[in-house]
Amino acid sequence: MTVLLTANEPTVVTTPMVQRVVKVGTKPKVSVTNVPYTVEYEADPEAEAGVSSTKVTGVDGKVTTTTTYTFNSKTGEVTASEPTSVRTEPVNEVISVGSKPSTFVVEQDYEISYVGDSTKEVEFKEVISKGVNGSTTYTTTYSVNPKTGEVTSTELTPVVVTPKDEVVSVGTKPSVVVTSIPRTVRYVKDLEKAKGVTTVSVEGSDGSVTTTTTYGINYYTGEVTSDTPTSVKVPAVDKVVMVGAKTEVVSSKDDKGRDVIDTTTYSVNPNTGEVTPSTIRTYGTTKEPTVETRLVPAPVRYEKGFF
Repeated sequence: MTVLLTANEPTVVTTPMVQRVVKVGTKPKVSVTNVPYTVEYEADPEAEAGVSSTKVTGVDGKVTTTTTYTFNSKTGEVTASEPTSVRTEPVNEVISVGSKPSTFVVEQDYEISYVGDSTKEVEFKEVISKGVNGSTTYTTTYSVNPKTGEVTSTELTPVVVTPKDEVVSVGTKPSVVVTSIPRTVRYVKDLEKAKGVTTVSVEGSDGSVTTTTTYGINYYTGEVTSDTPTSVKVPAVDKVVMVGAKTEVVSSKDDKGRDVIDTTTYSVNPNTGEVTPSTIRTYGTTKEPTVETRLVPAPVRYEKGFF
């Protein structure tokens, strides 16, 4: 069996062109560069030397660099733009370091000196100038290196305040003791005056012994010491009282007709002034003279005397 094939007119099928699209990256490029903070040190005059504390905490900065790109759609060429940078400054860390000056004071006690006052009694003491302590002040200042924080000390010249001595007045008045020496009364017989009549011939005066003790003072301790006493003696002068002791002669006759002569003499006690009579009787020549001694007590008479 034979099959006959007959060719038909050709048909054209057109397939539209699909454009090829190539994607080219143009995403901006961002780079971040860290900027470290620095540490600064500052002195704190209120804190003890060397004591540190963070006053400001440090924060790093950064530099952000952005590069953008342009694209040629016809050629596919990518062109980088000029990079742009944004800088964030770092915050520096600040550390406070103590730099308070240190002071050391050495006290110096005042001394006491003593002066004598010859117008005041020995037991007297009085502060006439108050003492004031002295001192030596040592001061150390500190400086802080702002970059390293190193603390450097500096010794200042010591400040010296001289103490003022206390002055104490101490009594050194001399001690004067006067001891009286009473005058004595001495009675002397006066043959010119009648018995019992007294007169003061010498008034006399009391004597005395004046003992003076002076005092010295130790100017460092205030101790008062006595010197050897000195004495001045003024002798007493006796009072002399004249006591009448004139001899008395009395003539008479006895029962035999003889002449009788009574002669009375007086003795005076020099210590008491007492008058003691002594009578001697004699007889005249008409008879063998005899002598008779008879003591006749004398009457005592008291007179007011101004002595």
